[in-house]
Order: sequence, then structure tokens, then C-alpha cells
Amino acid sequence: GLSINDVVLVKDENLPPLKWPLARVQELISGSDGVSRVAVLQTATGVIRRAVRKLCLLPKQDDVESPCLPTGGECLVK
Repeated sequence: GLSINDVVLVKDENLPPLKWPLARVQELISGSDGVSRVAVLQTATGVIRRAVRKLCLLPKQDDVESPCLPTGGECLVK
């Protein structure tokens, strides 16, 4: 799920996905059932609030299996 400091794409029905802005989660606001419903986000242009269902979570560096390119290049990360 979503947590503080996660990096997300903010969905916008008026823009193609490659134009969706990046944001960092600053705060999560839960509903009466305890489930996060709204996120406070820091974007390049300011702070916004969006419904969690309008966000696309990007993978963290820890979630990526290898930082090396699969093209046979030398891995510089040790």
C-alpha cells in the first residue's frame, strides 16, 4: 500500500499518462473505517490533496531486483 514519502504519479483524465505529474506523499488521511482515502502530496508546483485511487505508486529502489541494465553492461553498483 501507500505510505509516507512514497513517490507517485498523479492521474489526470485530461492528460496522457506520460504527462501525469510526479509527487511525494507527505500525509495520508484515513476514512472512518481506518483505510487511507486521501493523500497530501508535494509536487514540483506545490502541495495538493488527491484521492488515493487517483494515484499510481512507483516502485522503490528496494523493490527493483537489480539496478544494472539488462544489456550486458557493467554494473557499477556494488
